[in-house]
Amino acid sequence: MIVEDEYTSRMQLKNFFMRYGECVTVENGIDAINAFKTSCTKGKRYKLVCLDIMLPGMNGQEVL
Repeated sequence: MIVEDEYTSRMQLKNFFMRYGECVTVENGIDAINAFKTSCTKGKRYKLVCLDIMLPGMNGQEVL
């Protein structure tokens, strides 16, 4: 999962990691927490989370 509020950076990271598997992207901390919880309840936990620290609303440290 890629958590990045800046569109260009988010898409660059997604394009890089797509060759290794499915890639989910979200724009903010609240969506990141919700996506993480959903993945855990479905039994499909993320193998990697790229988490931006400076996010709007809830920052990356709060998400972590």
